[in-house]
Amino acid sequence: MGRPGKFTIDVVLDAALEVLERDGMRALTMTRVCEQLNAPSGSLYHRFPSRDALLVALWLRCAERFQSGLEAVLLEHEDPRTAAHAAVHHFINRTRTHRAEALVLMAWRREDLLGEPWPAAVRKRAEALAADHLRVAKDFAKRLWPKGKGDLARLNYALAGLPLAAVLDELRGGRPMYDAADWVITAMDAVLQDCW
Repeated sequence: MGRPGKFTIDVVLDAALEVLERDGMRALTMTRVCEQLNAPSGSLYHRFPSRDALLVALWLRCAERFQSGLEAVLLEHEDPRTAAHAAVHHFINRTRTHRAEALVLMAWRREDLLGEPWPAAVRKRAEALAADHLRVAKDFAKRLWPKGKGDLARLNYALAGLPLAAVLDELRGGRPMYDAADWVITAMDAVLQDCW
């Protein structure tokens, strides 16, 4: 049995995030990641045959982390309104404290990774993410609308669309909107007013 490689997939993805955080998405090249790792290019190309392969692996890891964090916040609070408000704070705080990950997540949507030309392993992880997202949304919708099916489009808008709109300019280099969570919660309460 051979020794484990010095540059594991997570180590490589962490280095890619550091490059992206410091220098931006355009600077995220295979060469720059190798420089960040102080590694020969073979160490990187052995795991990721192209920049797109590296980026999609990074996207999947970021999406899985973000999604599991959001689910944990929703489950942490029994009262659905409190849970929804906590989810807004989680979304905005995670976006601000993990800005590079948020920028990666803006590169694609889950749906973009479900078909060709992505390898089967990528499609499988994207399908798992989509199924998990749907499960979490349906479970939370049952809490909000216990007597009906619920409105998943409205819920997605409230929990994701509104917080994303609040931080989008900031992610693109604008000034932080420090009252963003309060504004989003006010808007969310209006969108979901029949649930409280």
